[in-house]
Amino acid sequence: MQSGRQRKLLLALLLIGAAGAAVWFAASPAEDASPDDPALAKAWYCHRCDAGFLLTPAEYEKTIARGMHPAYQSPEGGGDMTASVLIVQCPTCGGVAVAAQRCEKHGVIYDPRDGDPEKRRCPQCDPPE
Repeated sequence: MQSGRQRKLLLALLLIGAAGAAVWFAASPAEDASPDDPALAKAWYCHRCDAGFLLTPAEYEKTIARGMHPAYQSPEGGGDMTASVLIVQCPTCGGVAVAAQRCEKHGVIYDPRDGDPEKRRCPQCDPPE
């Protein structure tokens, strides 16, 4: 009998401890908030606006996801599933913007996976002939 009471007491103490830990965890402030540092901004490109822009992690964390690149979607809604890229909501038009690159020399933001091969690089670095 004694061991049965001890087990019940131990179980009750464990449950109380787990409940206390859950309350403490829920009440503690979030320390993993994304930084709003412009030095950490990432380049994005919206094909609807035909423009690039920068967003800090705090700005893009609300809408970031994986999705199909707009240039490789078919009109029926399907497309090349290997064209899955990081996407966010464009702050200008609300459309889909894809992760892009920013030219270190000119600061131009471009989409290196654009459907048009001529647009896959900085237009100022190596203009087409």
